[in-house]
Amino acid sequence: MKSISARMLAAFLMIIGLNIFLSTISFYIAYQSSKANWNEKIYEEALITLEMMFNQIMNEDDFLNEANCSRALGDTAERLLGMAQIDIFAPDGTQLKSWLNSSLDHYSPQPIRSDKAKPYFFDGKIKGYVAMYPTGFRNLEFNRRFISQMIHLSMAGMFATMILSLFLAFYIVGHFSREARNTARCLINLSKGSRNIQIVPAVTTEISEINKAALSLQDKLIKEEAIRTDWYENLAHDLRTPITAMKAQFIACRDGILALTPGRWETILGELAGMEGMIKDFAFISKLESPDFSLNRQAISSSDLLDYLTGSLSSKAWEKDITLVWDFHSFTFNCDFSLLTTAFSHLIKNAIQHSPAASKIQMSLLIESGVIIFRVLNAGQLTDVQIDQIFDPLYKTDASRGDDGSGMGLTISSKIALILGAKLQVEDLKNNQICFEMALLSCSSTVST
Repeated sequence: MKSISARMLAAFLMIIGLNIFLSTISFYIAYQSSKANWNEKIYEEALITLEMMFNQIMNEDDFLNEANCSRALGDTAERLLGMAQIDIFAPDGTQLKSWLNSSLDHYSPQPIRSDKAKPYFFDGKIKGYVAMYPTGFRNLEFNRRFISQMIHLSMAGMFATMILSLFLAFYIVGHFSREARNTARCLINLSKGSRNIQIVPAVTTEISEINKAALSLQDKLIKEEAIRTDWYENLAHDLRTPITAMKAQFIACRDGILALTPGRWETILGELAGMEGMIKDFAFISKLESPDFSLNRQAISSSDLLDYLTGSLSSKAWEKDITLVWDFHSFTFNCDFSLLTTAFSHLIKNAIQHSPAASKIQMSLLIESGVIIFRVLNAGQLTDVQIDQIFDPLYKTDASRGDDGSGMGLTISSKIALILGAKLQVEDLKNNQICFEMALLSCSSTVST
């Protein structure tokens, strides 16, 4: 496993190597282009010079021979430094003069060939032929010095760039590594159970974002662990209380102090049923929080949802002579049917449990601004403190501590809302009415029927 420093340093070296390679390629292309332009320019200038020279000879002698060609080439030699070799031929192809550039030290003369010569015209007649061979770009001393200086300067620049880049790379990598190591150390401590990590502010944006996320995670872990600890303590208390009561009754019955009457059996069985329900609710929440849990989304009809809820809750409402009023609009949407019915059922059961006998509970399922809204409206009042704590595990108001129920129903509904991407809230309407509302934000794509 390679460290970030090694990877970044390798990246810098690759960039430097690529820069040197591209610079070398660019230098080579520029050199070839300059050489081609040089040869073309030199050839054109030499051609003009020779034409002027031949015109002067023709004006003076009216013909070309070895003598006047030698004299003319000697007079114009300084303007022909770009030529390495010039061969002049008579109209019949006879060689008149072969001129070599004396300033070239390492030039090998080309074979004299009249078939490569170009004709020279004067007054519309061929007066001779001339073959020209330009000097190589590197044949001239000042060109060689120029190329040598360019190579040395380029190498010095590349070397200086490499040293400076390495220095900057080590500086940047070192700074980044220190920030990364500090963040990694804090995350390791966080994973080991430390909840008071102090992260040094980072200059690097990405590391700073990770640090913020780590601090946010620490705050959430502190809150979750506090809630879970309180949850475990309350669960232990709520389980210990009925177990202690049943134990005392069994001991009293064993010692003959109490009679094990049918009524007492019903009381004990009721306590056991409450404990069983609490354990089932606890197991269900653990299942929801499992990393392996996944949603089973499917098309749900509001009418099917209504049939399920009325079938499972009507008898419970009938026991308290409570009237359930349903206002479900007709549409279909995609969601997890099992989770949705569980969440809705717990909200309605909570309303039935805490509503006075012979009262009315209103349930509605409709679409508002493209969002599916489920509401439960029942009689009652809540304080601000109760509203803040009502979805906490095992929470019961003072008035409901003697009632049946595990105190986990609303917690389950809130957990399901979180999983479904929904928003669950409760509001005291100040007219002896309580409203629970769940907005299915992630299920807003609906098809009206």
